[in-house]
Amino acid sequence: MTERFTKEGWEKYFAALRIAVQAGALKECKYDPGCYFDGNEDIENAYKLGNAEFTAGKLKGTFESRQEVTDIIKFVVYENSRVECEVCASARPGYQRAYPRS
Repeated sequence: MTERFTKEGWEKYFAALRIAVQAGALKECKYDPGCYFDGNEDIENAYKLGNAEFTAGKLKGTFESRQEVTDIIKFVVYENSRVECEVCASARPGYQRAYPRS
């Protein structure tokens, strides 16, 4: 089995994840570290923060362009888009996985 991302891909993923959380587009569950879900802010706030950090040189060596920053932020937010922490939700009786595996 091959890995989902390269080392550089994971660096971009986690940089975008940090930006999305810092901007409020995503939240990390306080009970299940590493589980993310929808935050209270729009994704546009994450785009603005990412672009500001890129322009300031804070993302130098991670991203090659502002467009790449916004593309990866969009991907990260989409990948973690859910109403609540899936681990917490799965502990409730009658839980049905949002994306059932075949």
